Amino acid sequence: TLACKDDTVGFKDLTVVSPGVILTSSYWNFLTGTSTLLNPKNVFPASVPYNVTHIVTASNGCKDTIVKKVDVHASPVARFTNTTACVGGSTVFTDQSIVSSGVINGWDWTFENTKHATVKNPDFSFAKSGNSIVKQVVISDFGCKDSALKTIVVYPKPTAQFTATPEYGNPGQSVKFTNNSVNALTYIWDFDDKSSSTLASPAHIYKDTGVYHPLLVAVSTYGCKDSVKSTITILKRYIDVAITGATAQIHNGSGILLNDYLSVKVNLINKSTADIFTVDFYMETNDGPGVKETWTGKWLKGDAMNYEFKSGTNLKEGDHFVC
Repeated sequence: TLACKDDTVGFKDLTVVSPGVILTSSYWNFLTGTSTLLNPKNVFPASVPYNVTHIVTASNGCKDTIVKKVDVHASPVARFTNTTACVGGSTVFTDQSIVSSGVINGWDWTFENTKHATVKNPDFSFAKSGNSIVKQVVISDFGCKDSALKTIVVYPKPTAQFTATPEYGNPGQSVKFTNNSVNALTYIWDFDDKSSSTLASPAHIYKDTGVYHPLLVAVSTYGCKDSVKSTITILKRYIDVAITGATAQIHNGSGILLNDYLSVKVNLINKSTADIFTVDFYMETNDGPGVKETWTGKWLKGDAMNYEFKSGTNLKEGDHFVC
């Protein structure tokens, strides 16, 4: 079989004898040892050619000898390094295997018992923290193999999170960033205006108009990272609310309009450069009293809203309109 240094090599006897004759003895000399088995095995300690001698004796007393050169190839030595392993992050494995002659041209990596890679330097994302065994098998151009096992400690990653107050404003607005990250040791802030900070909870002034996406990178004790972004809008503030549609419905029990009431629903969109927290709604009809209602909440810029007046207006019989 394939002869590789320090690996077991199998030998198979192929002697041919005449009909009715059997082999009575077998002798092998490997230069590193001998054997009397018919099909022996041997381990060669060096990657050099060996002249292996095989002598057989038949039941008729005849003998024959063959000397055959066995080229023993160098076995690779498997070894590798890796970057810090963090849950959900990319861990890079770098092959450091060597072979004294020939080249290594085959790799088989096993991760989490079932997942494989066949490239020289793979990267892998571990699904859970704790100890995980990685196996590396390397193969030379002659087919010789070696393997290495390594226990990788997979660390949990931190959770990056923060709030920013306020989230919009005029140029020159100071924004306070409150860090709420979990399991983090150090922090890197990128305010998206070519400014940065390593404070835990910094404040930053946005001087120019624009829509900014500040980034927080939270780093754990083991170097594991997580990141999160937010949005800060720095524009000269203006309020612009558009009514995109309205519907009116008459409510009465008898089918007669006289002295019944009208309910109104309005569709709107916030086209402002800021969120809106209070809106006053007014409704008037040609023959009924005016209605004013106040809405409070948080209406995000760019979002639509459907508002239904809680009050109805009584109507007299005849044509009507509502503003």
